[in-house]
Amino acid sequence: MRTKREQSDRKAAGTRARRKKFHPTRGMQAFLEAALDPDVRTTIAATARAAGIDRRNWWLWKRDEAFSLWFENKWREGSRGLEWILDKIGIEKARKDFRYWDAMQRKYGGEGQGLGGSGFYVVVRAPRPKRDEARAAAGQESD
Repeated sequence: MRTKREQSDRKAAGTRARRKKFHPTRGMQAFLEAALDPDVRTTIAATARAAGIDRRNWWLWKRDEAFSLWFENKWREGSRGLEWILDKIGIEKARKDFRYWDAMQRKYGGEGQGLGGSGFYVVVRAPRPKRDEARAAAGQESD
């Protein structure tokens, strides 16, 4: 959560940026598209490579308040359309990784860290361990 000072500073920066109309370059637009592509790895280098630009451009652009505000707004708009893809990934990964299961529980109304709360629950079907594996885990010898 932002402090009042941070909110005020951010609002002032937005006002200054709006005074001067920001026009993103083709490289900036390509970087945004690559950043929103779920198939592109989540690193600056991979995103820049997918956009066909030098990764150092990102760091130069981030110094410009107008670019930062433009990118943040466009990121929010674009990421709304990705929510279903991210949910699907979360559900698929929840089969093997508790962290994803827990995150999906919290997102859809459960409390996480258990089955308390109400709402959407992800059912994970995990295979039972073989008898020998179960005994070995319990510290018993097999027959």
